[in-house]
Amino acid sequence: MSSLLRYGREVTTVFDLLGRGEVDLTAALGWALTVSPALRGGLWRHLGMPGDSDAVNLSLETADEAGRTDLELRLQDGDTQALVVLEAKKGWLQPGEEQLTRYACRFLGVKQGLLVSLSDSSQEWAARELPESVGEVPVRHLPWDEVRSLLRDATAATRAPAERLWLAQLRDYLKEATAVRAYDSQWVYVVSLNANQFGRHTFLDWVREERIYFHPFGKAWPKRPPVLMGFRWHGRLQQVNRVTGATVLPALQERWPEIPHEAEPTRPYVPHAVYDLGPDLTVPNIPSGDIYRARRAWVLLDQLLSQPSIREAEVASKEVQDAALD
Repeated sequence: MSSLLRYGREVTTVFDLLGRGEVDLTAALGWALTVSPALRGGLWRHLGMPGDSDAVNLSLETADEAGRTDLELRLQDGDTQALVVLEAKKGWLQPGEEQLTRYACRFLGVKQGLLVSLSDSSQEWAARELPESVGEVPVRHLPWDEVRSLLRDATAATRAPAERLWLAQLRDYLKEATAVRAYDSQWVYVVSLNANQFGRHTFLDWVREERIYFHPFGKAWPKRPPVLMGFRWHGRLQQVNRVTGATVLPALQERWPEIPHEAEPTRPYVPHAVYDLGPDLTVPNIPSGDIYRARRAWVLLDQLLSQPSIREAEVASKEVQDAALD
């Protein structure tokens, strides 16, 4: 069977033609909900919405002066009026309260409404970040893991070949587009470690002894966990590990009370991504090159192993990536 590549990446589902951004994810979900009564009904009931899901109409990227929503599900069936607005985010992020507030006007005259945050975030983390309601509209979080569960239930509930095909396409697409990065990704996230004390260990020993790495969540850090991590100290690459598990903690102190609080008086607890590390991979001690201080780098594994320094591997990785996109 022939294969189709797009930007150097194999297209395995029709949804891969969209891309893997937030808008693409909701477009794929919206199409699957449209063509699969089983999935649409399962989601509608899961969200606790009233009425017959067969009467639900879906709209993508509905825009007005308040902004543009990702996906809307609206029911007008006799006296039953209901509206669900879904806002999708990549990784563990959630839409902010300010963004959700802009959509409150959409619910004027609606008897039952719901604002839904859709991301990889756990319910526990989302509960700390999201408001319970905006105005009189309740807010609920829907992890992609729950969508995958609804997909399994819908597949088991239908025997229609075309419907099952679309459900399988969405399942395979979400496997690559959400949660962790593709398991076979060859990108290594290379970070610097030092011997400064942090709680009961140095930063270096958290990795070497506890097989744990953590970093602040958000800003310039990854929003989704890497598949492979490289660690450098003393000016050289010393260790590479596969990330075997990841979570986000509202504060490191919830798991390790002995870790000192951050110095910011207005923000003593800082959310952190925490990674569990697998066995060490056998790699040569590669010099950093002109990567200074604590700068972090994304590097392809084959370039990391074949170039004379991490910096040269970073440059070569960018060239490989650019060539694939041409």
